[in-house]
Amino acid sequence: MKKNTIFIFLLCCNGLLQAQSSRIELLDLVKILSPDSTAVSNVVNWPVAASKGSAVKWKNLTPQKQGANYVKTGTAAVVLNGKAVECSGVNSDAAPCKWGVSLSGTKNGYTSFTVAADNLHIESDIDMIGYFFGKNKLKATPIEKDTESVLFWMYKYKLQLAGKKEIWMKINFENQTATAAQAESSNYTDLFYIEFFTSKQAMDAR
Repeated sequence: MKKNTIFIFLLCCNGLLQAQSSRIELLDLVKILSPDSTAVSNVVNWPVAASKGSAVKWKNLTPQKQGANYVKTGTAAVVLNGKAVECSGVNSDAAPCKWGVSLSGTKNGYTSFTVAADNLHIESDIDMIGYFFGKNKLKATPIEKDTESVLFWMYKYKLQLAGKKEIWMKINFENQTATAAQAESSNYTDLFYIEFFTSKQAMDAR
């Protein structure tokens, strides 16, 4: 399984600034990071360093070159429908999820962003849009899903938010710690991450 190394690095570090972030609904975070409907390009300008009280606490002031991409990472205190959700691993007790945010693109701006929490466990057959964004808050068109495996599942959607250009979303879960022994020996966590793309081509290329 191909791993998003940028996002895995983020999960290792996202506890550093978590407590300092203002709580924000996932839907509102997606709105902030999505291109406006009036934008002429699918490339979104890099955000400046967050001020006190901002939703995202950026780890690096400017995007950093990683391989062929430029990347900017940070943390956010994400809530779902007004509630903080809990994460738990096979070797850890339930605790409020620690959410990481990662932007990826070129030197001129980003074309995708990821919101991630390690050890977030949800059933693959729930109403994904309702769970993460609430009822009737946005228009979501299903594109594809793969839920046959217990070790990996994913959903793809096209999203339309008020005042924003269309974006594409991929919800992913990867089970890397089927047993406590595996978790202890590998130091892995189960990966949950939602990727957002400013074009379908970018999503298909991932």
